[in-house]
Amino acid sequence: MNFALRDDSNGHSMNYKTRIPAGILPASWPGRLLATLVAAGLAVVGFFFLVVALIAAAVIAAVVIARIWWIVRKLRARRDAGVIEGTYSVEAEPTPALNYDEHAETVLRGQARERP
Repeated sequence: MNFALRDDSNGHSMNYKTRIPAGILPASWPGRLLATLVAAGLAVVGFFFLVVALIAAAVIAAVVIARIWWIVRKLRARRDAGVIEGTYSVEAEPTPALNYDEHAETVLRGQARERP
């Protein structure tokens, strides 16, 4: 059924009600088939261009993210270069009580003189 060229109740062609100019629509079936095939081909080509553009955008985004990660990794390594990681515990022996009598003071003074 030809919707673009169908007559309405007044006998006027409905072709004027479409948004497509009158000379664009093919009148014959081979012309319509060719127009349909061209439109489908353009849609497929457009889809492939879209897919290629999305893949290119994803690759560029991956490269940028990898570069940022690499720079941050180097900066962290430089920051942590002087840090020694590990665990430790402090084991302190209790300090013996000192009796400061005259003898202890002389011993302590003697040890102090012996040190260079």
